[in-house]
Amino acid sequence: MDMSLSVDFLNISTRAKTALYHAKVKTIEELVSMSVASLCSIRNLGVGTLRNIQERLAENGLSLRGENPSIVSVEKMAREIYIGSLIRGSTQDCDAHFDGAWTAALRFEQLLIEKRSKNE
Repeated sequence: MDMSLSVDFLNISTRAKTALYHAKVKTIEELVSMSVASLCSIRNLGVGTLRNIQERLAENGLSLRGENPSIVSVEKMAREIYIGSLIRGSTQDCDAHFDGAWTAALRFEQLLIEKRSKNE
């Protein structure tokens, strides 16, 4: 895959495109160079949008920096999502952020398991 392509090529949601546009993330290369925590620190990019981006990357055999798509640590991903939401300065209940992060991490792990089983 040509990493210089626009993030639009990934067919991500409009919310994801808008958040990345405002954060000046234009190419797939720029996107995959970001960690979960740095991505979650982008304004208006929450757990659902993160999950959408991760799913589209995984469909193309890609992942965010520090993420090994074949070995996903749900706890690590949840912690990074939580940290990203704190960096963003969210004032919502911290427990709710962690619960949402945990749910997103589990969903991403499930997606990878499904993809692996299809390839076998």
